[in-house]
Amino acid sequence: MVLFLDVGMGGDSFPDKEQVPGPDTAYLINPTTMELVKLPNRPYSWEALNNGDGFGYDSSNDDYKFVTLSRNHDPVAEPASSSDAFLDVFSVRSRTWQRIDGLPYDLQIGPGVWLNGAIHWLALFDDSLIVAFDLISEEFKPLPGPNTTIPPHQGGSYLRTRKLVVLGGCLAMMVADDQENLPSHEIDIWMMKEYGVGESWTKFSVPIPEGESFCQPICLLGDDNVVLRSSSWKFYVHNLREGSTTVVAGIQGIFGDVVGFSESLVSPISQQSNGGQHNPEGSLLEVNATEDAKICSIL
Repeated sequence: MVLFLDVGMGGDSFPDKEQVPGPDTAYLINPTTMELVKLPNRPYSWEALNNGDGFGYDSSNDDYKFVTLSRNHDPVAEPASSSDAFLDVFSVRSRTWQRIDGLPYDLQIGPGVWLNGAIHWLALFDDSLIVAFDLISEEFKPLPGPNTTIPPHQGGSYLRTRKLVVLGGCLAMMVADDQENLPSHEIDIWMMKEYGVGESWTKFSVPIPEGESFCQPICLLGDDNVVLRSSSWKFYVHNLREGSTTVVAGIQGIFGDVVGFSESLVSPISQQSNGGQHNPEGSLLEVNATEDAKICSIL
C-alpha cells in the first residue's frame, strides 16, 4: 500500500515562509521505501467549506486513486443536499482528474477509509448507513451500519462521536458518547466481521486512559491488543484479555493524523506514466514499526 500524504497550511514551524507548503501541496509516499512524488494541483476550489480525502487501490486497472469529497456550504447552518457535494477522483496512472457531481447520498465530509476495493464514508444524519465508493466502477453503494441508537436518558444534552477505521482487516466504527457535557470513560468499537453483512457487526469496549478526554483506535496487534491514539498525542496499547492499558514510551510531538499501513515495495514514481521527481531530502513521515503492524505519523 502506498500512502497519500496531504501537507496542509504550514504555520510557524517553517523558518522560511516562502517554503511553506500550500494547501494544494500533496504527495504520494511509500513509507517502506520512503519514495516520494508530488501530485498535480487539485481542481476544486479551496473556498469549499468542507473537504475530506481518501486513497486506495484499483485492482482491475492496477492503479492507485486519490479522491476528495467536498461540500460548498455548512450542512449545519444550511439544509444539506447531496447535490451540494462533489467528488474529485485522481488516477495516478493516467495523471488525470475526474469530477463526479450530484452524489446519490448525503455524506459526512471527512477522511475516507479504504477497504475491500472501496473508500467508505459515514452518511450524513443517518447513523444506520455507511456509503462505499468503489474505485473500480467509481460508483457508490450503501452498507448497513451497526445499531448505535442513542439510549434513552433524562435531561441534558447527548452527543455521539462516530468514526470509521479499519481494524484487523475489517471495517470498524468507533463510537464515543458525551452525556450532559461529561466525557465518556470508554469507547465502543464495532467490527464488521463479514464485509457487507449487517448481522456480522460485533462490539467491544475500551476504557479511556485516566487523564485523557478522548481516544481513537489505530490498529490491532494480534487478537488481544488495541493501539489507541489519545487527544494529548500519546499512544496506548490496551490488552482486551487482561484489561490492562500501557502507554507507549518514546513517541513525542504533535501530529495531524495517524494511520496504519501494510509494507510494500510499490514505487509511487513508476506508477505514473509521465514520471515524477523523487525527493531524497528530508522525511515527511516518522515511521514507528513493530513486528505485527506499522504505524505512520503524519506530521
